[in-house]
Amino acid sequence: MKLSAIKVNTKAIEAGKWVDDIPEMGDLRLKVRGLGNSDFSRRYDELVQAIPRAERPNNRLTPDAQRKLTAQLYAETILLDWEGLSDDDGAPIAFSAEFAEQILADPEMRDFVFAVRHAAQQVAGESADAAKADGGN
Repeated sequence: MKLSAIKVNTKAIEAGKWVDDIPEMGDLRLKVRGLGNSDFSRRYDELVQAIPRAERPNNRLTPDAQRKLTAQLYAETILLDWEGLSDDDGAPIAFSAEFAEQILADPEMRDFVFAVRHAAQQVAGESADAAKADGGN
C-alpha cells in the first residue's frame, strides 16, 4: 500500500466538506468538518469539565449529559451547514448553529445525530489521494 493512500485529507477535516448520500436521509446534504478536527478534542475536554459532578458520577456522563454534550460539540465543531432539510410543510429550514444544537439535543432526532456523525466520519476517513482524485470538492 502506498503511504500516500493512508494520509487523511486534513484540509477537509479542518475546513469542512459537503457529504451526500447519507443513509436513510433522502436528499439531505450536510457540510461538516471531520471528526478529530483541531477544535473537537479541545472543546470536548472543556465541555466535560463544565458538566457538574452530579451529572458525571464516577467520572461517567449520564445519558442526558452525554446527549447535551454531543449536541453542543457537534453544533460548535462539526456541523457547518445543510441542504435539503425542510419543515413538515416542505419549507426549507435555513441553517443556524443554534437551531442545529436544538435538533441535535432532541432525543427524538437521534437519526439526525447519526447522520451528522456518519458525515463527519466520512470526511475524517477520506484519504488525501481521494481528495486529489475528486478535485477536493
